[in-house]
Amino acid sequence: TVTIQSDSFSARVPVSLHVRHFAISDVTHTRTSYKVNVNTYWHGLTNRTQEKEVWELYMQNFRKHRVSPFAPHTYAPVDWSFYSLQFYFNYAEFDKSMERYIDEFGFNGFNLMDLPKTLPWYYGWYSPFSLEYRYYLGRILQPIMDHVREKGWEDQAYCFWFDEPQQSAYSYVSQGLNAIRDAAPGLNRLLTHYPDSTFYGDVDTW
Repeated sequence: TVTIQSDSFSARVPVSLHVRHFAISDVTHTRTSYKVNVNTYWHGLTNRTQEKEVWELYMQNFRKHRVSPFAPHTYAPVDWSFYSLQFYFNYAEFDKSMERYIDEFGFNGFNLMDLPKTLPWYYGWYSPFSLEYRYYLGRILQPIMDHVREKGWEDQAYCFWFDEPQQSAYSYVSQGLNAIRDAAPGLNRLLTHYPDSTFYGDVDTW
């Protein structure tokens, strides 16, 4: 019963309650991609260790509210380098970060990486999106995607590299989307744009 009372009035109201036998799933089905960064000035931070500690608090807040950050691995991207005509990859910190944020926290999406502004080679640098750039982009993205697949994170991975393109940039954007497709088949391509026939077949997530 609920009792309602004032100086001149009193009443007891019967209440019945039916408790349903279910719980909210631990899996968050709504896909989100919220950009977030640690503002060192606002937080009064003086070193990268402090930044990572605050980042962890942000990630815990995201988990609590069941939304996914744009790049949970901001402080632990895939470490790749190029020397002696070879690309080399170090996944140690990336894996540690993603095992926590994807496997443990349940974030359901992440931007794999930003496309390089240029790509190195023995004879210099290649600019987007030349044939040489596209070839060497594949030598970077494909091994990373193979690793992501092995870890079971392929469905959560996407590539978002250009925000809300104006019509003057359409050709450039299409070249990039095609380069991503050729370099890493199966990698989801996200574009912040309304569905437009210009990009049909080039965009997986609008």
